[in-house]
Amino acid sequence: MQTLHQRLPSSLVSVGADGHQEREELERFNRATTRELRLIELMRQVNELAGELGRPEVFPPSFAEGTETEALVLPATVEMA
Repeated sequence: MQTLHQRLPSSLVSVGADGHQEREELERFNRATTRELRLIELMRQVNELAGELGRPEVFPPSFAEGTETEALVLPATVEMA
């Protein structure tokens, strides 16, 4: 019985230095994007809490234009094989 590693084409098994660098770049981008989306969600929560207290919004409504975080579930960590 062959393992998955044995059945994969050699081009997929041996990623090489370029693949390793690309993976690191993708991981950095993912962390930055996740952090940014979390920041936007926290800013929305601050505005909601300010509204509940009868105070004006702290952040202008335009800070989150073009973002859709309501349906997004942010992972605590992302592991790549």
